[in-house]
Amino acid sequence: TLMETTFMISGPSAKPGEENRNRFGTGFVMLRRVKPDSNAGQYVLVTAKHVFEDIKGELVTVNLRKRNAAGDAVAFPFSLKIRDKDKVLYTAHPTADVAVIDVTLPDTPSSCSPMHMSLMWIGSQPTNS
Repeated sequence: TLMETTFMISGPSAKPGEENRNRFGTGFVMLRRVKPDSNAGQYVLVTAKHVFEDIKGELVTVNLRKRNAAGDAVAFPFSLKIRDKDKVLYTAHPTADVAVIDVTLPDTPSSCSPMHMSLMWIGSQPTNS
């Protein structure tokens, strides 16, 4: 479900006057399929654009979850590079508060089971035929 693929994102604040504070947001992971009838694809993290913009530096922490020996879900931090120096590595919508970035998930037994669905389910731009 979408709730199982939703994670906290955090990092140092980029806002003036908040030099010693962290900023937080959420995002969800889904699979961008290479073909509609395939499970092959690239995982993407979808979040609000302001989440990435409000965090300074190259890295954010995504708190993923994995199963421990007892089968309980426990959080573990995953560093995700969102900038290379001043160059953003994510794609932001020009007017909506949405950003996406390709992500390679760690190989670990996880309760994160990204949704295998087409990005078309979220929305698409009209096309001229």
